[in-house]
Formats: sequence, C-alpha cells, structure tokens
Amino acid sequence: TTIHRLPESAFREIDTRGWVYTFDRDYHPERLCLAGWGFLAEIRFEPGLRGRLWTCRTDLERFAGVFENFFRVLVAYRVMQSGGVLLHSAAFARDGRAQVVFGRSGAGKSTSSRFALNAGWEVLSDDMNALLPDPWQVEKLPFAGDLGQTPSRSRAYPIAGLRWLQQAAAHAVRPMSGTLALARLLVCAPVVNEDPFRVDGLLHNLTNLLGHASAETLDFARDPGFLSLLDPDH
Repeated sequence: TTIHRLPESAFREIDTRGWVYTFDRDYHPERLCLAGWGFLAEIRFEPGLRGRLWTCRTDLERFAGVFENFFRVLVAYRVMQSGGVLLHSAAFARDGRAQVVFGRSGAGKSTSSRFALNAGWEVLSDDMNALLPDPWQVEKLPFAGDLGQTPSRSRAYPIAGLRWLQQAAAHAVRPMSGTLALARLLVCAPVVNEDPFRVDGLLHNLTNLLGHASAETLDFARDPGFLSLLDPDH
C-alpha cells in the first residue's frame, strides 16, 4: 500500500451541514476505486491485494480519519480473500469463547457491549470484527465505535454464537432460519456486499460460517439482563 499527497485544490469543497458521510465506490473486475471527503483510493485485486491512497489531509486527526476509512475497506477484502467476513458487529468474550452480535445501525451494539464490559466480559469491538475460518473465530481489529478500544486477554476467540440484535420490550433468544441468517449477515458485511464481482465469494464464506456457528435472533431490552441468555452459567 502506498500513500500520496494531493493539493486541496484537487478536491471539491463540500458543505457538511446535515450531511451523512459516505464515499463513492466504482467497482471493476480487477479493481475498486473510492472517492471521499479529501481522498481518492484504488484497491487492486490481481496479482495480489494492494492499495493506493491519495489525500490532501496533512493534520494528524483528519489524516487518521481518511486512513481508517481506506484501511477498513482494504481489510474487508483481505478478510474475504482469507475465507472470512468483516462484520459490522459487536463481539464480547467470556470463558474463552465470543458472542458475535450484529444488526442494523442503532440496534444496540455499543450499548450491549457496554453492559457486557461492566459485567466482566472482554469486548473485542463494538463496531467491526473479523470472522475467520479454520477453525472459525472472531479476531480483534483496531476498529471501535462509541465504546472505544478496550483491553482483552487474547486477540482471537472461537465463536460461541451469532446473534442478530434487535430492540424489544423483553429479552429473548429466538431461532432464525438459515436463509434469513444469510441475508442478515450479508447486510452487515460492508462494501464487499455491494461488489458485483466479489459478492459470490462473500456468500460462499457466509454459508461456510453458518455451517459451523449457530445464528439466532436476540431480542434486546437495553438492560444487562440479556447476558444471562448468552451465558446461563453466570
């Protein structure tokens, strides 16, 4: 991966009032082109995954934000090529195994992670986690949401379960069909899930994951009581 500097005049000025930040993606068989606020990037897939980033950001805080956005995309493809998935999720571990909680924005991933942390669980991330095979485990990455980075004894744990998180009046764990689980996992696999040239590989990885880890719906009432459903021995 290489990083290049461009002058600010190379980029359009953007009025960010009321703006929900995203970036443009242009998918091709051999590469992915990205354009965002103050940066351009290209990721090439052959003869090996590699990236180039152009930015006008020179101050540390803004450059860090640009690089993290680019790095997340690069990691998503690296994990996919390794047979896994980068999942928009929370993951917290106890007794050597991790629960992976995934869902839409606002479902409660950071809130549930905070409850787990306060109850003595290790939180790998409340935002983004790598799920990798052979055997399937969740691996900690330097990506965090509202909770920030938290310490953990290990960087990787076997997956105890996959839980689709949704808010409800009372806690419950309910079965979920394989088809629905596949669709919900796909929704939470950013960038790659919209890549028409590589989404089939992602679906293959997710199908393999569901063959090795159970997926259920977790109704979440926004209090710590849900933890007893995930770990009834504590």
